[in-house]
Amino acid sequence: LVPDLYYALAGGTVRVPPLRDRGEADLRLLAQHFLRESAQRYGRDVRTIGDDAWAVLLAHPWPGNTRQLRGALERAVIAAGAGTVHEHHLPDELRRTVQRLTSDAGLTLEELEKRHIVRMLELTDGHLGRTAQLLGIHRNTLRRKLVAFGIDAE
Repeated sequence: LVPDLYYALAGGTVRVPPLRDRGEADLRLLAQHFLRESAQRYGRDVRTIGDDAWAVLLAHPWPGNTRQLRGALERAVIAAGAGTVHEHHLPDELRRTVQRLTSDAGLTLEELEKRHIVRMLELTDGHLGRTAQLLGIHRNTLRRKLVAFGIDAE
């Protein structure tokens, strides 16, 4: 029976897009789910996410996908204790990422692209394959961009 189930499941592939590619509605549903789940797990009376926290959650690129979102909300629920999760309850790395993204106003497209590539390289500890995947480009395209920007990532 188990081998039959394996072969039945192996016959199809379910593609789940990364969190950054899903719409705001998906992010809101997942965040609410993780909020309720964490509040119940840790015995906290946290029921809502404030507008300031939503702004951070919606602006974050979510390279860690749903695991990162779950972890961020677990930490926020613990920090909040009760009531509403606000921006200051969210992990520092989320707030810093959003602050960096909003500080890019006034830069040229080329400067923005270079900064974004450097940030993604930092997130992946310099792993070109994972960085290219996060950026949604081919690894060779990433290499060409790095050369053009004068970035040594080898």
